[in-house]
Amino acid sequence: MLQVLLAAVLAVALVSCSSNNERKPIPGEIKINLIADKDVNPNDAGHPAPLSIFIYNVKDEDVFSNADFFEIIDGSSKPLQAASSKIYEAILQPGESRSVFIKLNNDTRTLGVIGAYRNLNDSVWLATWDLPKKTSWWKKLLSSNSFELNAHFHKTAMTIKKVD
Repeated sequence: MLQVLLAAVLAVALVSCSSNNERKPIPGEIKINLIADKDVNPNDAGHPAPLSIFIYNVKDEDVFSNADFFEIIDGSSKPLQAASSKIYEAILQPGESRSVFIKLNNDTRTLGVIGAYRNLNDSVWLATWDLPKKTSWWKKLLSSNSFELNAHFHKTAMTIKKVD
């Protein structure tokens, strides 16, 4: 009996020690993994440099996507203020990865991500990701509306992909 009890305690201890302590998004939240390549945002000498990044709640993707970089970052345009709102801003170092958890507004249809590359004219500095369509209340009860994305900042371009 003592051996069985000892084995059970040992099994519980091993399972609790091996559990993954990584935070998962709560319902209504998005986990975004921000990943910067080691050669991101090269300067004139070709050396990598830190990259400022911005994440936006986007209500009107057409207005947001057709604006130029400085209009979006400045944020003083009335149409852009109505179409989007900044929810996160950071500087990523070359080779850095971090995760952020974002709670979206109810009227958000799209997530917008901007990388402030040194050479904007030769870079893909804007990426958007459409949120899943709103589901009926009974489907919400049966599934979580949280998910995870990878925002990958390459040398002079960026991509957003859903984590499976």
